[in-house]
Amino acid sequence: MVYIFENVLEIGELSLQHLQFVGISILIAIVLAVPQSILIWKITWLRVPLLGLMGIFYTKILAGSIVVTLLAWILNIGLQTLERYTTPSTPRFSKAESP
Repeated sequence: MVYIFENVLEIGELSLQHLQFVGISILIAIVLAVPQSILIWKITWLRVPLLGLMGIFYTKILAGSIVVTLLAWILNIGLQTLERYTTPSTPRFSKAESP
């Protein structure tokens, strides 16, 4: 609880950044989904090919994001960002656990 009160501005800034990312993602999804749904509704023979293509497309995006996340974790990319948000008074390792 103390962390929240000590970092209210930073938490607010990061929350706004998160809302921006989510808003952009939702807008992109709407821009892609609405025309596709209208097209599928009007041209019925496109249902199977278009839905299959979009299934592959979304699966590739999900798989790509998983690969990027795993690579970032394996290569320690983004560690500086993590260290930025940890308090200096909190040690990362105890003396017995230090590498």
